[in-house]
Amino acid sequence: YDKNLPKNHQILREMRQIIDEYEDKVLIGETFIDNSLHESITFYGVYNDELHLPFAFEFPFSPWYPGYLQRQIEKQELLTPPGAWPNYFIDNHDIPRHLSRWITCTMCTEPVRVAKAAATLLLTLRGTPFLYYGQEIGMVNHLDIPPDKLRDKAVVLSDTGEVPPPRDGGRTPMQWDTSAYAGFSFGQEVDPWLPIHDNYQEVNVATELADENSILNFYRRVIQVRRNSEALLWGKWKPLIHYPDEQLAYLRATENEQVVIILNFGYQQPLQLDEPLEYGNWCVLLSERFEAGKVIDLPEMLEAFEILIVQRI
Repeated sequence: YDKNLPKNHQILREMRQIIDEYEDKVLIGETFIDNSLHESITFYGVYNDELHLPFAFEFPFSPWYPGYLQRQIEKQELLTPPGAWPNYFIDNHDIPRHLSRWITCTMCTEPVRVAKAAATLLLTLRGTPFLYYGQEIGMVNHLDIPPDKLRDKAVVLSDTGEVPPPRDGGRTPMQWDTSAYAGFSFGQEVDPWLPIHDNYQEVNVATELADENSILNFYRRVIQVRRNSEALLWGKWKPLIHYPDEQLAYLRATENEQVVIILNFGYQQPLQLDEPLEYGNWCVLLSERFEAGKVIDLPEMLEAFEILIVQRI
């Protein structure tokens, strides 16, 4: 009785009519309806006249396995209405951070590599990517917040006897530097609303900006590649592996540009594509093995946890 009511759609249509009177506008909604993509996409509206970007939660709730992730992408590609635009996120304020939840699989042994692969995936899919503060530096959930410091009302004020998992662990202050309180409150002796994670001396913006190989600088490089690529901004998405096991590979393409993204979720292994693709004459856009701008053949063998973005020339 308290969600997904028919009148919600009428309210959103009225909001959209007002929003459409302005330029450079976008209407975004956290449309969590029992984690159902089929329900979330209804908030585009029958005539794409409600939300521009309704959030879909099935993708971030997927396990960190190529097959599961690709299945969610394929579903979103299939169900997004014609003329509408997909969107993706992997973290938000209601779920554990991805480096705290994607740690129980056999391919999650390298957190930094997982973070970089997740960044690449998020920023190269067809659609608008959303980043939750701190994921760009690899923040994880704070698991040791004292009970008297918890702020989540769903936990603190629960009178049912059932205590849901606290969400505060993923809501701790942004970690800016190594100063007091990780630079939050400008280092003043003022307690933030939640305790700072103990790892802030290593995981913070200032430290990672100075490290060429950090998660933060990797995000910056992928974002720059995305901005400079017509295919990554607007191109169609096509999987190159039909039933992925330990690799994801897909094509983003417009009439003028073809870009291939390859993510190896495991150790060294052959690249095995199901879709025909010429292996020669690809320009490296992003790689930790090849220099950007180098013209290569697609590698027959992938390095452990390799990430590769190449452009057809």
